[in-house]
Amino acid sequence: DRRQRQMCIRDSSGTTTTNNIIVKKGVTANIVLNSININLSNVDGKSAIDLKENATLNLTLAGTSTLISGKAISGIHLSDGSNLIITAESDGHSLTVTGGNNSNNNGYAGAGIGKNPQEEGNATLKIEGGNVTANGGEARGYRGTSGDGIGKNVKEGLSHLTIDITGGSVVANGGYSLWSSYGGNGINGIVRIKGGSVTARGKSSGFDITGNVTIEGGTITDCVFRVEVIIKSGTFTNCTFMERQLFKVEHSQSAV
Repeated sequence: DRRQRQMCIRDSSGTTTTNNIIVKKGVTANIVLNSININLSNVDGKSAIDLKENATLNLTLAGTSTLISGKAISGIHLSDGSNLIITAESDGHSLTVTGGNNSNNNGYAGAGIGKNPQEEGNATLKIEGGNVTANGGEARGYRGTSGDGIGKNVKEGLSHLTIDITGGSVVANGGYSLWSSYGGNGINGIVRIKGGSVTARGKSSGFDITGNVTIEGGTITDCVFRVEVIIKSGTFTNCTFMERQLFKVEHSQSAV
């Protein structure tokens, strides 16, 4: 199929690039990301990895990679109809991705992984392996809106992003807020956690995990739940449910 692409991107030199990765509309790409450092923090409107409409990216982690997007845009951008599947060659390989900051008053910062601010459409993220850290960008201007770690942002509400976590270790941090700004959520979307370990931290007005949340397995650590969550299974360590009526237990679960 000429619409499928296979590529291994490696860098043993430890240098940082301002080139980015684009998966074009309708293309399925298979990429091994091996110790790549992309920093676009001084570039406006450019994501480190950009999935166009209806694109699919099977992203395999090897080594330690760091991605930082340009101003006010997602670190890994998921356009309408796109699909991102993250796995790893073996245990210990990692990816840290950070959305772009925004210093404008009333400006929006970018999510670590997800939709761009004020962007419509649906997308899918699956994390099956690897150590994945997603950081939302910071709103540094007056009354700005920081980015979600995974999702979009708190001010625009539910991100139409389906997030399936079945393995690996996921840490999602919402962006900090300054000057009466809105903080970012940790994870925001249609969230289904079935395995792996998850730690999510919202900042200021942001929630740790929010949206339509179902937990069917895995280990959830250091999370405060302020929205309704369906619990079918899983282990909860140092987690807090603000109101008992906010969670519905369908099967047994354990807590530490």
